[in-house]
Amino acid sequence: VGKSIVCTLFVAAAIGGEISLSPDLRLEAKNQPKSLLWVDTEQHDYNIARQWRRIRATIGLPEDANPDALTPALQFLKLRPLKPETRLGVIERAVRTRRPDFVVIDGIRDLMEDINDSAEAEAVSQWVLSLSDGELTDGNPVTVFYVLHSNKMGDDGVMRGHIGTEGM
Repeated sequence: VGKSIVCTLFVAAAIGGEISLSPDLRLEAKNQPKSLLWVDTEQHDYNIARQWRRIRATIGLPEDANPDALTPALQFLKLRPLKPETRLGVIERAVRTRRPDFVVIDGIRDLMEDINDSAEAEAVSQWVLSLSDGELTDGNPVTVFYVLHSNKMGDDGVMRGHIGTEGM
């Protein structure tokens, strides 16, 4: 299962309250967020639209349901065209103005230039903590869920670069 699928299931559970993946496995949100911001750093518009369809299907909305049916519960922020050094500021501004309860960052690696730069990894980790405790968002604490690919070399499951170490 890919990281974006995991995000889709997690977000669908958060918005829908509960989803069943199998008879023995279900995801349940004890405290549903009023609004959720999904930040995607690498997908094209087509893939974002596909995420919308998956979420709607997973929570039981009809396929032809208007995407606005989930707004303001779910909003997407597409950062693919932006350079890494501008993405953090864009996310901060979006959190300040949209005031989500929950932020999903699908691709935290793309918020930095060099995944192996320990200072940059520490700065991004501190930024996530500051975002989550409300320090960067005018006192609005936010739950932050971010995704990072594991190493593709071998099956060791080790997270990539210094940001993987910082995030653990």
